[in-house]
Amino acid sequence: MSNAITDIIMKPEFFGKIYAIANKTSARVQRLGEMPKYTVMTETIPTLRPRTSEDVAFGDLLEVGTIRKRPMIQQIRDNSGNQTGSFVKFVYLADSVKTKEKADLSKMMKAEEQYVKPNTGNGDITDGCDFEKTLGELLLLSATPVDEYVGGVKTGQIDHILVITRSEQNDETYDIKVSNVDTAVLKMPMFTKLKMVKPTGRVFADVSQVETGAITLALSAEDVEEVKAPQKQEMPKQQPTQSSEKDNNKK
Repeated sequence: MSNAITDIIMKPEFFGKIYAIANKTSARVQRLGEMPKYTVMTETIPTLRPRTSEDVAFGDLLEVGTIRKRPMIQQIRDNSGNQTGSFVKFVYLADSVKTKEKADLSKMMKAEEQYVKPNTGNGDITDGCDFEKTLGELLLLSATPVDEYVGGVKTGQIDHILVITRSEQNDETYDIKVSNVDTAVLKMPMFTKLKMVKPTGRVFADVSQVETGAITLALSAEDVEEVKAPQKQEMPKQQPTQSSEKDNNKK
């Protein structure tokens, strides 16, 4: 199955400073079992519940490792227990958490507009997602122009370019909807290393895989660019010293 995703790696600067607002507890996480649970406040998100293992206390300023945003499928059931639908929710998982210092909460900075609902119902992951770390290196497999349709009729224009790539990090292929119809990727050879320009992403439950909890990632970008290997700098030639020049003259 293509476009599958397990974890979204977040940019550390997205959260700002992170403060504990409750002692460590525990909670059961889908497919992961019982895990430590922290309720924290960040400078951009009022409450966040990462899972890791260190003991903390109210008011601690925390030092947090990589935070992963893991999409989960939440099932909707009626009063009889029958499943009537499902939607994607998110759980934040921290690689590590430890107390940095006891914070002065009166000096805590707060963003002008906080992300009150980071677990958006539409599955948008664009804000805060580190796409390069989440997907790793992308290799070009194909790039195909997609026709524009209006009212079910072709307009003769190109709507977007469908770029199919492979993430060796995730051992998965990903389709990218590129809005620049004149993109240079159309002339690039297969297996060119690519990076996305201004990417956006949304996750949703794969209706064909709901029972297994499969999550699909829809990607769009303004463009994709070739990742060129850094050029090797040539070592400057060593100039002969005066003593070596004299030796050569004696010969």
